[in-house]
Amino acid sequence: VGYNAETDKRRNPVASREHNERRLPGISVSEPVFRRSAVHTLVQHISVYAFSTIGAMVSIKFMEAIMFTGASINDRLQLKNWHSETTKNKFSTVVNCTANNVDQFAYRNDLFQHDYPELLEELTMISGGLSLAFKVFYG
Repeated sequence: VGYNAETDKRRNPVASREHNERRLPGISVSEPVFRRSAVHTLVQHISVYAFSTIGAMVSIKFMEAIMFTGASINDRLQLKNWHSETTKNKFSTVVNCTANNVDQFAYRNDLFQHDYPELLEELTMISGGLSLAFKVFYG
């Protein structure tokens, strides 16, 4: 799946909302990651950031499952809103925090070239996913 800036400015090359999926980068399934001497090979041939990228991508996928889009698809891929009131309240707090940070630190002209709710959802998902990966890494 490619990205053509001329014809499809809003298409995300690593995520598909229609299919509720996120594609991992090809490097995550390449030989150095899965070989027995992965650390030695990794240091010699590719950046150590490959492992953190895998963790971040997987944790971002977990966050995507509780986003507004994922909230309407349950674990059996049926269209059903599974968010409880507590989940909705906690999630709204996180989204509002993200929105406040985006409004304070983003250039408004760049921000409004994108669909704001979709951009806000992506930023919340990415920051939550990276936070989850960080917590898992440090135990």
